Amino acid sequence: MSQFAELKEFSDRVGTVFGTEDFALMLYSLVRMQRPEVMVELGAGCLVTSLWMALAARENGQGKVYAVDDGSHWPQVIGNASYPFNSDERIADYVAYVEHLKNRFDVTERLQLISQRMPPYPAIDKPVDLLFSDFSHGPQAIISLFAHYFSRLSPSANVFIDSASTFYPSYAYLEMLVPILNKGTIPASLLQCIGEADRDAAKAYVGSSRFTLVHLTEVKNRAQNSTAWLKIEPLDTQPYPMTSFHQ
Repeated sequence: MSQFAELKEFSDRVGTVFGTEDFALMLYSLVRMQRPEVMVELGAGCLVTSLWMALAARENGQGKVYAVDDGSHWPQVIGNASYPFNSDERIADYVAYVEHLKNRFDVTERLQLISQRMPPYPAIDKPVDLLFSDFSHGPQAIISLFAHYFSRLSPSANVFIDSASTFYPSYAYLEMLVPILNKGTIPASLLQCIGEADRDAAKAYVGSSRFTLVHLTEVKNRAQNSTAWLKIEPLDTQPYPMTSFHQ
């Protein structure tokens, strides 16, 4: 069995725990297409989406995934006998589980676990190209997320927020927020949550960016059945990442 097929078999089983078995393949494709350098998943869960991004980064020959999770959910997950883990995957220690899968799918160099509770969010020393928030999706969590990352994203970035598109308060907040951002303005309620040291950088980022909101929804009867996608590009006359036009 090829490694791609083995990961697909794994994610078809284990991805159902948090509803990421299909979305993970979209992230894999996006990483293969756009070749991001820095990918961050906040709330790595069973590691399905992080593994697919890391596999794509390995195939690209560039990029790294930072999977952020303190493992506090893990005893409950692994203790549920109905969840579809194989015997070798039922590892009691979360860090050991992550290391086992990194080795199994040969992505050790492309995937790093950051073990911490959030917020605060981890410090990454490079701009983030792809951000997947997979641990909290209420409006206040979205405000906290953007307050931290608006000064830390790449000029061309993709931000995904799990379940926000089918949780009405978050859906409504994002629908109100994006038109304001596209006017080059940060709403006062969000701006006041940005640290003073980051405020000017966040204003400059929003003022020079175009924001496109896409609601990705599944036709599946389960609680985690959507992802809000915020596509961010520099204000320009060409699409980003920069590419050549057809002749």
